[in-house]
Amino acid sequence: MKNFLAIVILSLFYFNTVIAETKYSDLLILNKSSDPKKVIELVEKLTLGFEIETDFIEDCATYIKTFKTKSNDKCRKVLERQDSISRLLDIFGSNEFKTNMLNLSKKIDNGSIKFITGNELLNKLETLMKKNDEFINATKTVTFLMKNL
Repeated sequence: MKNFLAIVILSLFYFNTVIAETKYSDLLILNKSSDPKKVIELVEKLTLGFEIETDFIEDCATYIKTFKTKSNDKCRKVLERQDSISRLLDIFGSNEFKTNMLNLSKKIDNGSIKFITGNELLNKLETLMKKNDEFINATKTVTFLMKNL
């Protein structure tokens, strides 16, 4: 029974990792698309991705502050997610993303897109920037704590 339970738990960890990797890998595909609806979907998923990663990093910072120790499962989880974090940052900073945002803005301005307004796009991009800033600040906090503990 213990072996069965161990297999189930390990399987859950594996599938959670595979699902996370698949989702962020899907963002690479969305980033290559010039379809305006897929570009909006990418912005929304990037926003969610930064929010998720920030939560992991903030959990790590809280643990360090509370227990005054660097080594813990919360921070190890952040380290395990480095590939996912890099993928988010690479997409967000990519030329394709910038080009798609400019093209989408031009299409909104010339009236060829009706499903989203310029203000709605601006709100989505402001939210994305806010989530990215929160991610950066959380990362800076953990880095500071790790260096000075």
